[in-house]
Amino acid sequence: MFKKEINIITGNHHSIDGISDHIEIFKDIFVNSGWKVEIKKFPVQSKINLIFDEFTHPLFNQKLQNKLPNTKFILVLTEFINKRKNIFTFNNFKLNIFQLSCLQILTFLHTLCFKSNFKFLFKILNFCITFLYIFFFSINDYCRKNFFFIFKISRSIKKVFPTFNFRFFSAKRYQYDHIRFLSFTNNIKYFDCIFSLHPKIESQYRLYAKNNKLDQIKVINFLPVIDSTNWLRNFTKKKYGFIFSGTMSTYRQEKIKNFEKILKKSNKNLDINLKLLGFKSKKEMRKNDFAFSYHPQLFNEWPYSSPVRVYRSLCVDFTIPVLSKRFNDHPIENLTLLEGKDDLSESYFNSNSSVVMLKKILKYNKLSDKLNFSSVKNFENDI
Repeated sequence: MFKKEINIITGNHHSIDGISDHIEIFKDIFVNSGWKVEIKKFPVQSKINLIFDEFTHPLFNQKLQNKLPNTKFILVLTEFINKRKNIFTFNNFKLNIFQLSCLQILTFLHTLCFKSNFKFLFKILNFCITFLYIFFFSINDYCRKNFFFIFKISRSIKKVFPTFNFRFFSAKRYQYDHIRFLSFTNNIKYFDCIFSLHPKIESQYRLYAKNNKLDQIKVINFLPVIDSTNWLRNFTKKKYGFIFSGTMSTYRQEKIKNFEKILKKSNKNLDINLKLLGFKSKKEMRKNDFAFSYHPQLFNEWPYSSPVRVYRSLCVDFTIPVLSKRFNDHPIENLTLLEGKDDLSESYFNSNSSVVMLKKILKYNKLSDKLNFSSVKNFENDI
């Protein structure tokens, strides 16, 4: 029997910027349920350890795979698993034949590397894949420290051929997501339970698990909770304007340009401010003094809502989120406005706008509190 204590583990991530919102969401849920929550770099023996999916860190993977006795590992699955032409992967909803072929090659190399009975072959392939990954994909401080020899070779080759366009070989997003997925498949068996923040992530994992005989791992869904008091206190200080934060894609660039044109056309008497922030820490985000945040999907074919982006909009930069499209697959979308449908200037200058939004948040929080209470109890019954 475990105590009501949980450690949120961050050591498998090179930076926590990408998971800071997830950390706060689960910390709030469990603290509000009477649990003690601590942030740790590596798993702690005889404790419950909550880990966010990112398994491209070989040193962390070794710690995970040398399973500690009497220790629970909980995986927070943050990516969508989808299946294209009999290939399971992360987030790849539009792939042509060439891209699918690339994923098949990566899958084949991965299978050889991690399922081969020949240790020598394993070492050679592991070296080659690591070399290619660093050479084309990930030249960063982590690689310099942990794969210095390979890093030096790759740097030397680039010095010999300084005019060659290595960008032609650079990793695309779909390749990176698939490498993450393959690393996930290596490590899922070490976990006792899975948490998710989107019902589609839960259902898609169940489909993957059924195909790979992993049904014994329980999946529990949660909903982010919005701090309504903090949102209202900060929102009322904002001025009319818009921000965008997150990964920039070609599609998002086009959407932002069109959104800016629409705003200028429909609000000729207003100064339109639209600020691009990228990924920023919470401290930097709180410097934002605009009332709205704009959230186009990553690309046109993207099929699901992004509840953590909406959470960040409300709980970090204290804005009203504006979506380019609603997917009607998550209740948190009720806390958003829709581009082209809602009058954004009216939503800001109307004296009742913050009150209307506050009522929506309180209604949503009743639903999230009910589900989270049930989900935590479900989890407690298993430990």
